[in-house]
Amino acid sequence: MKRLSAVPEARNVVESLWLHDMREHFAETGSYRAQDVRRILGNPWDRVEVATQAGTQLMSRVAP
Repeated sequence: MKRLSAVPEARNVVESLWLHDMREHFAETGSYRAQDVRRILGNPWDRVEVATQAGTQLMSRVAP
């Protein structure tokens, strides 16, 4: 496994196998696989709640 070293605090962090595979696939093809993007960003169909201030009503939206 590859060790990350871009950030000094992350020197001892071991990159997970799926992340390594995702980066390798991108290096070879120039694109990301759909399952990798979903793993990083989450499911776009899941609801997201946003509040502008603590204690205010939440706004909710599900992607179309």
